[in-house]
Parts: sequence; structure tokens; C-alpha cells
Amino acid sequence: MTETRLPLFYRRITALEGGKHDSLRLNSDSTYKFAENSNSIPLAASEFAEAARDYPIVFSRTEPIVPVAIVGLKPERNLFIGADGNWNKDVYIPAYVRRYPFILVENSEAEKLVLCCDDSADHFKPATGTAPAASLFEAGKPTALANQIMSFCTEFQQHYLAAIELCRLLADYELLVSRRADVALNNGEKLSLEGFQMVDEDRLRSLRDEKFLELRHKGVLPLIYTHLASATNWRHLINRLPADERTLN
Repeated sequence: MTETRLPLFYRRITALEGGKHDSLRLNSDSTYKFAENSNSIPLAASEFAEAARDYPIVFSRTEPIVPVAIVGLKPERNLFIGADGNWNKDVYIPAYVRRYPFILVENSEAEKLVLCCDDSADHFKPATGTAPAASLFEAGKPTALANQIMSFCTEFQQHYLAAIELCRLLADYELLVSRRADVALNNGEKLSLEGFQMVDEDRLRSLRDEKFLELRHKGVLPLIYTHLASATNWRHLINRLPADERTLN
């Protein structure tokens, strides 16, 4: 890793190797409990349409700027994960979450991406139920499951890079502005969710024609409008709070 800070959710990243990890087993009864203390989840560009049905889509303020789905109004509270650790039904689960505990990491010496995992994840602990555990390697060779995981992570990586490129364009065109969501709860508590950016509609409308056409030719206008439309989902977050906490300023 070129970063000293590990990505969201990951506590320890290990490169997967045939032979060395032949005994590693992936349990199918694991839950999404690892994400219950996060109120935002990174998004790939290809996910905007589906994610916008359920979450406000905003942009981070720190570099690199990335799109994120807001899943909670408090810093350590994901409103879409139940007490059993499962994601609520009929709600889109971001690919970043579904990818865990796997991740692609660049090997600068070999100039390639290597499939790694967080081997401290509950996914690799002995199963507590009757669900079977699956091997990632057999006789030093990747199994079909390992190949599927590699394909999924590779596809996600490509779409995630496209999301970063989208954010770079928005910053270059000076369309992003800092925003804050203020929520007043019925119990008297006041919340201020900040640290994110959104596209400013006035700035978008004020773009010179040639600049607007450039964005259209780059294919990012549908993503921008989907992001803007997703703002209606702040109300969905309020509705997921306990009844005695709901009120929006």
C-alpha cells in the first residue's frame, strides 16, 4: 500500500497466495456488521443510478475526492444495518461493501494489481452455523470462487477510477461546493453532518455553452443529474430514525 492509512473497514491487508493460503476458508454466513459504524460508503460511477434510489450521493472534501453514499446522520451509525448485522432488504448495497474483505493493491515492483484480503475479517473465522465454508485455493491454484472475486474486484476498481475521474472534472470546472445537513431531533438533540460537497446548480447553469458541451461529450451529465436528484433521499434517512427522533430543519 502506498498509503499509511488503511481503507475504510480494513484492519490488516494481506496478499493472497496459492499454497500459503490453501487452508483459508470463506464463510458464507458472515454479515455486514463490519459496516455498522460508518455513515458514508464510497461509490463507483456505475452505481449512481441504483444508489440514488436509496441514498443521498455526495462528494468527499479530502483528496482524492470520491463520491459517497450517505447511510447515516451520525458519525458511527449506519441506518441500513439491523441488529442482526444484515443490510435492510430491498435496499441497494454498495459494491465497496460487497467487495469486503477483498481488495486489489498495486504491486509497484511487478507493475500489477494483486488480490489481497483483510484476513482479520469475520468472513474467515470458523462458521457458527450450518453454512459451508469455501476454499480460495486448492493445491496452490485459485478456485473458481477466487477467480470470481478477482473479476469482481477488477471491475469495481475500473468503475471506482472512473468515479475519481468524474470528481476531478467537477473540481476542475469548479462545480463543487461545501454543504452541511442540519437535523433537529425531537429529543432536543441537533445534528450537523458536514465535510461533504455537492454540485452547485447555479454554477452548473452558469457554465459557458462550450464548457457544458464538454461535460456532455464526456458523458458525465447523467451522473451529475442523478447526484442532484438523490438529494431527496435525506428525507429517507430521517424516516429511518426512531419515531421519537424525527424532525428535519
